[in-house]
Amino acid sequence: MPPFLHVFFASISDPVRLAKHKGILFSPLGFTLRGYELVFKNPNILTGYMNTIIYVVAGTLVNLIATSIAAYVVSRKNALWASVLMFIITFTMFFSGGLIPYYLLIDNLGLINKRLAMIIPGAIGTWNLIVMRTSFMQIPDSMEESARIII
Repeated sequence: MPPFLHVFFASISDPVRLAKHKGILFSPLGFTLRGYELVFKNPNILTGYMNTIIYVVAGTLVNLIATSIAAYVVSRKNALWASVLMFIITFTMFFSGGLIPYYLLIDNLGLINKRLAMIIPGAIGTWNLIVMRTSFMQIPDSMEESARIII
């Protein structure tokens, strides 16, 4: 039985019967939606869901755009300092500054208690950049030359 079903059955079960029960639930013990009523009466639930949606949508868009641009730049053979940039980017994948320097960076950027504090630091995912760079390197140089001729 998947753990998800156990949790679901527990969430709609009678709390008194559930407290007395031991082991895995294969079906609900009684039926009540009182727990869900109490949860959705809390106004912070809607705020939490709204924040989740904002962070997922905005974070994904920012990450996709920033990582694509950075991966394209370091994938080009004629880009200045591409190998040095790639080394620095890869280095950050293995070694980070730690929690205190991370907090100081967010503080110096003026992002304390702002939504951007959750979005901007994750704007470029190192692993995603490496994968995209490898993909961009497969684009033939003739394709880039053709694009220049057209423009």
